[in-house]
Amino acid sequence: MTQLSAYPRRARFVTYLFAASLSMLFATLAHADTLHIGCTGGTTCVGVGGSQGTGTNPPTFNVTIMGNTGLTGTTGELWLAILEPGTQPTIPNFTVNTVTPDNGVAFGGAGNTLVWSVLGETGGTMQDHKLSSQTSLCQAASTPSPSGCGSFTVYDVLLNSTFGANQSQGVSFTGTFPIGSIFVAFLEDTGTGGSGGVVNANPNSEDLVITGSNPVLTPEPVSMLLFGTGLVALGARLRRRKSGNLVAA
Repeated sequence: MTQLSAYPRRARFVTYLFAASLSMLFATLAHADTLHIGCTGGTTCVGVGGSQGTGTNPPTFNVTIMGNTGLTGTTGELWLAILEPGTQPTIPNFTVNTVTPDNGVAFGGAGNTLVWSVLGETGGTMQDHKLSSQTSLCQAASTPSPSGCGSFTVYDVLLNSTFGANQSQGVSFTGTFPIGSIFVAFLEDTGTGGSGGVVNANPNSEDLVITGSNPVLTPEPVSMLLFGTGLVALGARLRRRKSGNLVAA
């Protein structure tokens, strides 16, 4: 009787564990990203401020489409925005894949201002790319926070004019960046029948921030997904073990 009475409590625990892991799993999937920045070479990505960061300056990385492209047609234009905190020179002092980006524009003002609006783009109404969220990511780049995170100078550059599903684009730089600088990859729906605007998808892993020696570390979205999947598997295993013990009893 003592052994059997423990099973209802264990069953409730497994149920709670299973429900919690599913909740985490679906919350992560709901924030699924169209684009993903993955560090390459000697660059290491770590979870920072709910997104990801690197202390390698300048970094190298790939931009890859994950799942649905969000494009009307088969391809669109892949762009990279570079946000440097504070007031920086209008003419960029770096190159991206040997190309000089467009001149910088100021990104400041109200916290709900979208980075796309200062670049003259339409679409892309993404929560994480408001000034307030980019400021938070910049502040998480080091302790104490970098100076100038309340506003940015934004440069952008075309990486690939025909970018579509299952493609990956390498990115490298000449020059270095201030701590708190943020790289944001985005797609424009420029194919046949496309809107011409930025593809609207929930962003997270298409951001990469340059960190100092003490960034505010947080789990990356992919790590959270793997953790949630592990909890689901653990819950299923405990349930099978419980069922086997009841049959044996």
